[in-house]
Amino acid sequence: MRSVWAVVPAAGIGTRLGSKTPKQYLKIGDKTLLEHSLSVLCAHPQIAGVMLALDADDAHGSKLREMNEKPICVCTGGATRAESVANALEMLTQMGVASDTFVAVHDAARPCLQLKDLNAVLNAALCDE
Repeated sequence: MRSVWAVVPAAGIGTRLGSKTPKQYLKIGDKTLLEHSLSVLCAHPQIAGVMLALDADDAHGSKLREMNEKPICVCTGGATRAESVANALEMLTQMGVASDTFVAVHDAARPCLQLKDLNAVLNAALCDE
């Protein structure tokens, strides 16, 4: 079974939402949107770890270091989602993650990811292996 890293862009600051709290830190129940997303990613057996791209001034997400015994690494996100993903991929390279490692990208503020859906996406993406 091939391992996969997850990249989670979470550098938004809530400008479009008009909130003082970035949307990834709004809560559903007792967990933030980010925590909901991370919990599904880290529960999947093929996910080796998560690279979380945060705003440079983010004081919340940088406290997340591990979930389900999977590392949660942090890098500085960019001004756009694409820049945040690029920064995360560069940090994975700097950490020594192999260049042929499959990477799944999931937005931090999309908390409705289900394990069965993640499994279907990974199975489809890795079906040739």
